Amino acid sequence: MMISRADIRFPDLELPTERERCRSSFAALDAGHRKCGPKDQSARFASPVSGEFVASFARKRKRDDAWAQCRSRGTLTMSKPAAPLQTASPAGPASAAYAWPAGKASAAWISIDVDADTPLLWRLRETGDDGYLSEREQRQYGLRAGLRHLLQVLARHEIRATFFVPGLIAGRHPALLPELVAAGHEVGLHGFAHEATREISTESFGEALEASLATFVAQTGQRPAGFRAPGWELTRPMHALLQEQGLYDSSLAGLDHPYTLDGVLELPVSWNREDTARFKMTGLDARWPPTSPVVVLQEWLFDWEACAAAGGLFTLTLHDWVSGRPGPARVLDQLLARICQDETAWITTGADLAAHDRQLSPNRRRAFSSTGP
Repeated sequence: MMISRADIRFPDLELPTERERCRSSFAALDAGHRKCGPKDQSARFASPVSGEFVASFARKRKRDDAWAQCRSRGTLTMSKPAAPLQTASPAGPASAAYAWPAGKASAAWISIDVDADTPLLWRLRETGDDGYLSEREQRQYGLRAGLRHLLQVLARHEIRATFFVPGLIAGRHPALLPELVAAGHEVGLHGFAHEATREISTESFGEALEASLATFVAQTGQRPAGFRAPGWELTRPMHALLQEQGLYDSSLAGLDHPYTLDGVLELPVSWNREDTARFKMTGLDARWPPTSPVVVLQEWLFDWEACAAAGGLFTLTLHDWVSGRPGPARVLDQLLARICQDETAWITTGADLAAHDRQLSPNRRRAFSSTGP
């Protein structure tokens, strides 16, 4: 499905005709700003299966096997230390551990980005090429089946999650946000068309933010509490717009637990706990092969134990079209089964994490400046 005139309604936006199909709607907003033109595809498809790819696959499989063997021998088991580490911070020479709710020593939340085909549409906005059926169909899997699989896993464990949805997807599927909210989940902002923030201006970012906010309020009757940047990339001026809107952010990775940066509450992310870096493969030109779900489960279990031992926040970032498939969905199922066994772990949503942090006394919160240390 192409980006059309009916999809995006920004102020003073001249959209292309349907005949031009997927040419950049954001480029019209960003006249004079740097654009990303079509890339030369010839080198990428010079060989169906290159020797480099085969070698990469072999190296990855060898690492996966070694990791699984170590885990099976118990050599990667973590144990909680007697007391949390004390580290220097702007709050003083040594800050106490983060103040989780009473009886809780760590926290975890499941965040699911419902991108669908928006990243592909963004990449093709200059050419309007409609020939990439392989990746398009992979991405459509999420809305067709992946979300259902993930929701079933969450319901089995009685876990509420946070779903970050681009405004364009919400507009095309008007029942999506209300159904997620009715099931007890949180919905958060994720750009409008999963626009690459490094390729648009701050003004365009603000207009996309406003358009998404309007869509969410119209469909759910409530204002979303949080935002996640596409690709986890933000400039300082864009970040400031989140502060103006009173939104929490989950795009940065500056601490083990919630903290405030330039007045914006951050729920930190981690590439160690993100699914596309492990499962995504949209063609034979991929830089690495997908990892076995069995290995990913061991990695995430290990990371959860380490995070809990440090008294931190475990942010798991999934995508409906990636982790919604049966194998990765079972990874989530077994991971949640393990986390739920820990009675000292607070399993919640981004909105509840933000509400908890904001009620802490100033001397218990972590506040930083992006221009300082």
